[in-house]
Amino acid sequence: MVIINDNQFAVINDPNLEFESLPSVVLQGNVQSAGSENLYQLNLEKNTTLILDVDFLAGDTLTDSVVYLLDADMNVVAFNEWGTNSGDSDIGGYEAFLEYTLTTDGIYHVKVTGYSGFDTGTYTLNISKSIPLIANDDETITQENTAITLNPQRTMAV
Repeated sequence: MVIINDNQFAVINDPNLEFESLPSVVLQGNVQSAGSENLYQLNLEKNTTLILDVDFLAGDTLTDSVVYLLDADMNVVAFNEWGTNSGDSDIGGYEAFLEYTLTTDGIYHVKVTGYSGFDTGTYTLNISKSIPLIANDDETITQENTAITLNPQRTMAV
């Protein structure tokens, strides 16, 4: 299992990312044998939107992937086997893509496998995450060190 820490996420210029403005980490993986899986562990905050994108890029050999989001007890929270993002390559939507907003803080796991347990090979996993917004009692919304104030007309002043 690969543990991914917060300090590994960065905003990077990569055309394969669905949202280049979000902090991301790009990993290379290999499903080595039929039925095997790769696991990644993250510690995430409630209201974070997590984007998991398994790509088949130049040099990669896993043409049909499945991505799972698991909770700390390894229960399936969400999964996808048919890519739906606009950046998928031309292999007919066989790249897994998942976007999910977390409902609780804690440890999560990402699992990548070949479709039906038979497909094997190398892949590129893009993990992106939003920074959760926090609604404060004084009508401000905080995102890390940025405050946005809501005025009475319900417009946002930055």
